[in-house]
Amino acid sequence: MTDARKWYVVVYQYGKVASTSLVASLNEAPQVDAVQSHFLGEAALKSMVPVLTNPDNARYFFDHQIGQFNLNVETTRRINALLAGQGGDRLLFLTVVRSPWDWLRSAISQDINGYLPTLGQISGPLGFPHIQKGALIREGVPVLLKEFSRMIRQAGGIDAIATQIREGQFRVRDLARPIDIAGFNQLFFLMLRPFLWFEEHYRVATGISPDEMEDQGGYWLTRRARADYLLLKFETLSATLPTALRQLGIAFDGGLAQRNVSAAKPYDQELKDAFLHPDLAPLMAQFRQTEHARFFGYADLDAP
Repeated sequence: MTDARKWYVVVYQYGKVASTSLVASLNEAPQVDAVQSHFLGEAALKSMVPVLTNPDNARYFFDHQIGQFNLNVETTRRINALLAGQGGDRLLFLTVVRSPWDWLRSAISQDINGYLPTLGQISGPLGFPHIQKGALIREGVPVLLKEFSRMIRQAGGIDAIATQIREGQFRVRDLARPIDIAGFNQLFFLMLRPFLWFEEHYRVATGISPDEMEDQGGYWLTRRARADYLLLKFETLSATLPTALRQLGIAFDGGLAQRNVSAAKPYDQELKDAFLHPDLAPLMAQFRQTEHARFFGYADLDAP
């Protein structure tokens, strides 16, 4: 049965999970006003201020982040109003999770022009030639990720790093062969984002953890008095999204617009080649050996 109310849908996610396509498609539904966000709530907004004001933060990323910051202030304000019972709209948090291996490749692809200077800077310390851009990606990214794998192994695994971060005990520079380049640290924490985001952001903003949500057989759903919380998998999105929205009472025809596709990004083929390098099998195994992978069904990733 269709719910006649207006829905404010916040596609709340950690990036590169079809969020742009989701927002465009959902906004075609007459009863939906959809937006997307990577961080919500006063705590998350406050945490962004040191990042935005840090002169070591590359201008490429600052220009993107400041726009997101302003939009997320508006989004958080509207969410607070709806949770306080102000206004008649129904609030839905819609979140998508993706295989962390495929996600990492897509995330690097999204901002590859911002990461190229970092690859050039670390080419010397990591011992690969600073060559033309395409070859730099194809040869440098596997070397970089292999170094990340060594760091993860030294730290005791990704879950151990996540625990240390939550306890305020993790520092990249404590690992052997630290590279004092801001972009190196940025890429390391980018890699960790899927494993940290639900605890550091989602649970803080919503008060809910994925393991507390009801498994609907392909997606997860929690319904509360003033908001609903829906969690879908990227790999089955086209099949589960219409079903889940119908369950909530939202009329949706099931079509997903194609937006911000990685294949259209510069150097997409070079990145695909880089992620197929056989030296990356240990890192993929480390991805599999996480609570995140086991819970969401990504523990059976194939080696490159």
